[in-house]
Amino acid sequence: MSTNPIYHDAEIGTIAYSRTRKSVQLDFQQTSGDDIHLTFSGVRAFRVNDFGLQNVVSRVLVSTSRVFSADEVRDYLQWAHSQHDYKASLADAKATEIERALSQGALFLFVVEPSVGAEIVILCEGMEITV
Repeated sequence: MSTNPIYHDAEIGTIAYSRTRKSVQLDFQQTSGDDIHLTFSGVRAFRVNDFGLQNVVSRVLVSTSRVFSADEVRDYLQWAHSQHDYKASLADAKATEIERALSQGALFLFVVEPSVGAEIVILCEGMEITV
């Protein structure tokens, strides 16, 4: 079993959200057949689009290994707070506060860009990966 998750071409099999626990669980199956389980706690923003029968990952962007630009943070979080018929806005002060928390490791931004299927954005306080 790999100790370093490989997300490219992995398939998302499970997405579970608990409003009361403010948590999200994602389960991926790598092309090797090994599973990756991610648990997000203290979820502040969460959106999934186009989850279907097949959900193949192109790439995963995580604030622990990637510095997001201010525009990227704003775009991802506006999308996460929006609905299909409503585009949310994000105040400059709030965006700056979130950027600071990301740079300090107090918050995490997790983004799934799909090849097929689910697009996902999660802003949270904690993230645990189990392989």
